[in-house]
Amino acid sequence: MNKANINKLKLFLMGLENRFEENKAIFKHITINYAAGLKDFKGIANFKDDKLNYNFNGITKVLTISELFNEMIKQAENYDSISLTYSERGEVILITADNKNVTMKTVDVEDEETPSTPNTSSKKGLNFHGNTSTILNRDYYIKVGKADSLLKEIGIMSKEGKIKNDKIRKYNQIDHYVELLEGILDDLPKNTTINILDCGCGKSYLSFVLNYYLTEVKKRKCHFIGLDYSEGVIESS
Repeated sequence: MNKANINKLKLFLMGLENRFEENKAIFKHITINYAAGLKDFKGIANFKDDKLNYNFNGITKVLTISELFNEMIKQAENYDSISLTYSERGEVILITADNKNVTMKTVDVEDEETPSTPNTSSKKGLNFHGNTSTILNRDYYIKVGKADSLLKEIGIMSKEGKIKNDKIRKYNQIDHYVELLEGILDDLPKNTTINILDCGCGKSYLSFVLNYYLTEVKKRKCHFIGLDYSEGVIESS
């Protein structure tokens, strides 16, 4: 890559570094693809213990975000083009750079796993097609497909991507909970972190749901504190 576009790439990465420092809580990973002729080389960085574990060409290094981007800039001199995918919850930033130009775009992403094909006769569970429930014919706030990881984590969805029969009522409850808060959330001040105290949190299902909705749907920064005096809850947390 030529020096002019490498310098332009540096500016993009400076902004991304600031974003990382502000949004570490929702960061997922960084993937970097280097291209030279017909050959592609891939590096991936995962966040652990406040550092990035960066694997490239079979070698893993523990780096800060600044060190990772500095290494990327050095590598850029040896390749024809670079593409970087910066992934966080609900959103992905794509940066592509070559000798002609450097571009950046942001895209909203759905859950990587897609729901199974609908099968209303299945005994294992019911599958909701798209965004509308086949039972209540309502447009859900916590949507199957987009929220699969959340629904599986809290035990409402099976590994096959179906809402469990005995969890349909729970699914409706958490969605109505978000519906009740929707108007209030829109009235909260913008560009500030939303702090939520969940008293008597239990297993924190509702906090997990609201955290997902605020972070991945509303694109708002949020911080949750759960309080409970139950010894069983504390031991299992």
